[in-house]
Amino acid sequence: MSQLPTELVALIIDHIPSSDKTTLLACSLAALAFRNPAQRRFNETLKVAAGLGARPVQGSGWRVTFTQAAGHLDKYPHLAQYVRTLNVKFTKEATCSMASIRNVLQRMRHVETVVLSNDWWEQAAWYNMPIVLVGPILGWLSAPPSTGTGTLGRLEIWNFQGLETGGMRCFLHAAPSLCFTNCGIRPANYVGISSAGGKSKLRELEMRRAPQVAALLGQSHLAHVAGNIGTLTLEGQFEDTKDVFPLCLATMPSLETLRVDGYSAWSNAGIVLPAGGPLVFTRLRHLQLVFTRSDMDNANGAVRWFTSGMFFRFSAPALEEVVFRATGLPADGHCVYAPLMDALAAFLRDHGNVRSVEWCIEFAYTAASWEQRRAAAQAFADDVRKWFPREDQEGLLVFRMPN
Repeated sequence: MSQLPTELVALIIDHIPSSDKTTLLACSLAALAFRNPAQRRFNETLKVAAGLGARPVQGSGWRVTFTQAAGHLDKYPHLAQYVRTLNVKFTKEATCSMASIRNVLQRMRHVETVVLSNDWWEQAAWYNMPIVLVGPILGWLSAPPSTGTGTLGRLEIWNFQGLETGGMRCFLHAAPSLCFTNCGIRPANYVGISSAGGKSKLRELEMRRAPQVAALLGQSHLAHVAGNIGTLTLEGQFEDTKDVFPLCLATMPSLETLRVDGYSAWSNAGIVLPAGGPLVFTRLRHLQLVFTRSDMDNANGAVRWFTSGMFFRFSAPALEEVVFRATGLPADGHCVYAPLMDALAAFLRDHGNVRSVEWCIEFAYTAASWEQRRAAAQAFADDVRKWFPREDQEGLLVFRMPN
């Protein structure tokens, strides 16, 4: 074992998933040469529970309390340098103190991703969270790079309702990449966030079932934030596209990649646009649209985005790549809604600089064999090709079936 180059040992360890803590722990004890790379891999993700409960969380999913993490890092301080992802889950069962939270956070000098999540079944409002828990975290995220999170590249907020001004201002300025999932805004705080947080470093924004947050970021007083976004992902269950349309417009100056994931977002897509000319996204190069089966064969589905919604006046002169993902298709047949195909073909005719049109075909879970799904995918592709003869002839049309 001692004859193996350290680079090769590290490569071997890197092939073990970081989530496989049992194997990594065994490797760290198996040989001296494995100890450091296994410890690094083992400690890449630190999962901690934050709460004011009466008892600590014991080992569930390798998640510890801040108090337990602080004690461990006091004993083995060198392990903190390996942490790249800090995952904090707020729960009533955990117990910790402000001192223990600060003890852990001040050691996180190399963290690249921070995840703040709330127990799904509680759906707690952020503004009701005890200051002893959220105060140190917000202070750490807001600290200057030299004293706080200078390496932080991504922040994820999960399952919080009632996000308020202080938290939102901090989140919008904490990292270049920001994701909200299953989140809402405290109504009284819709207009309480301004440019007081300074220049935003936000470049990539993901909205996953967070319509209130999307609506907030589309307001004019946050144009300094939205106007710098280069990549925008909108994932469904937006009850009304008025929640997302202003955000799309606010990102027009710098947007380069737009992903719109259908689900129920398409059902109310036929909104009336404000009067005016084309909506010109001058820097947009990559566009991805996700359609479900109901979007593909429904007159009230995605087609309305192209006949009366946002893409009806959409213009992207620099557009190079378009990806259509068709999800949930039946493996025993195929469905192509002609009006939607007509609308997509017209859209591509208006964007002649596109050099790649990809259809990603994903079937619903089924017991059908691989051969049956491949045959269904081929039938779907043959139908779709009829609407894109130029792209097909020039070799721009690509079909993929990941599952």
